[in-house]
Amino acid sequence: KPKKKNGGPWTHTMSNNKCGSSVHCIGVVYSEAVWDLYKRKLQQGQFNYDENTALEIVTRLTYIAAGNINTWFTGPPTFSGCGSQSGYRAYLEADDDDGDLTN
Repeated sequence: KPKKKNGGPWTHTMSNNKCGSSVHCIGVVYSEAVWDLYKRKLQQGQFNYDENTALEIVTRLTYIAAGNINTWFTGPPTFSGCGSQSGYRAYLEADDDDGDLTN
């Protein structure tokens, strides 16, 4: 993947501009989101899980969600992930335990 000059996350627009819509390069955006969930969100802040627990949670979410993904994003980058069959929605559904996606 092309090198970034700053330490910020990859975005769909950046990947698309640098890689010409290469599926592997655009996939960096989504793999970074999963890595961020595993290493930052679940192991720090309100959750503060140990590394093994965080890995188990992310692995389970990814396994359940990946089976239902038709596309990772729909529409222009501003609205990516909002489609009903998108990766974003699949992760929300995989994490849902009460049928209410608003909580």
